[in-house]
This record gives sequence, structure tokens and C-alpha cells, in this order.
Amino acid sequence: MKILICDDHIFHREGIKLALKRTFIDADIHEADTAKSALKTIAETKYDLVLLDIRLPDCSGMQALQKMQMEHPEVKVIMVSQHDELQFMQQSRKFGAKGYLNKNMDYDDLILAINVVMKGKPYFMDERVYDSSTKNNGNDKSKPHDALTFQELSVMIGLATKKSQKAIATELNLSAKTIFSHKKRMMTKMEFASIADIIDYCREYDIISKIN
Repeated sequence: MKILICDDHIFHREGIKLALKRTFIDADIHEADTAKSALKTIAETKYDLVLLDIRLPDCSGMQALQKMQMEHPEVKVIMVSQHDELQFMQQSRKFGAKGYLNKNMDYDDLILAINVVMKGKPYFMDERVYDSSTKNNGNDKSKPHDALTFQELSVMIGLATKKSQKAIATELNLSAKTIFSHKKRMMTKMEFASIADIIDYCREYDIISKIN
């Protein structure tokens, strides 16, 4: 099995690599620290599986995922993130990911996810992902926030959980100015007038599990 780990933090890459080698002894494991390098590597080498960080320095993992699926739909991708929100999982599956794991995953969760995905089945941390996927195959209308980009959705969720724009910028590895731009576009798209509107919307659509 040939695996690519795409994460900009070397310690996290090395940790996953060591964990994988414990079970998949003969696996050929490669590394990439940006979306650009990952896409270049995938174009040159055939991989069975990509473990893709949702936050990368040159673009979001969601953007990289979309490009991978357009150019190499045969590659199975598991997103790895520090976010547990249902919407990120739903967005990942919508763009073609076969699985979604939290960065604080246990070793057993990592191995189980890979085994499940390599058998052609999805592995997501929240069962509601499967329910919503089934509903979307019917006649349900898309929700307003489906039009948001990953960054805009991240800003909306961050504000709903009462994080400062500075804290959101740090989490997304973006400048405060860029966060302000994403916030402005998100507020316009969603027709929000205040943070209270954001919180009410997130509660109504159960976008995050809990808002204090």
C-alpha cells in the first residue's frame, strides 16, 4: 500500500508515519507539507491513500481535496482535522473524502479508519454525516451555508462559538485582514446583521454540537 501524508507540521507527519508502520509494515509512506507539493507528488506517483490535513499553508485542505478528486478520483482521501464540527465532515464528504479523523485520534481509530476506507466504505466520526448524505440524495433543498467556502464556514463557526477574529486567524493560519474579508463575504452571503444572527442560525441548523 502506498500512502501520502500531507501536513505542514513535521512532528504530526512523523507521528502518523510511526503509527502506520506498526501495522502496515510493508507500506510505502511518503510526505508532503503543502497542497502544491501533494498534488505534484500525486500526479507523478500512484497512491492508494492520502491523509490530508484540513489546514495547509498554501490553501485549505478542502481546496486540495476538490482538486485531487477532479484530477485523481481513484485516490482515497481521509481528512485529518482539529475540528469536530459536523459541517466540516459533511463538506469533506461532499467534496469526495472517504473519511474524516480528528488530530487527537487514538491509534486504533487511525488504523480502523484506514482499514474501512481501503475496503471501499466511508469512515466519518459523526453518524449524522451518513443521515444527511442520504437526505441530500432526495429532494431536500440545499441549505444557505452550503454556498460558503471552507474559510467562510470556519469563520462563521468560530464567531458562533464566541472566538475572537484574532483567535480564528491563528487557527486558520491567516492574517486578521484576510479573516475580516472572509467574515464580510460570509455575512453578506448569509444576510446576517450581527453575531447574534450567526449564533441563532448555527443553533437552528445544528451546525455545531454546543454553543454556550
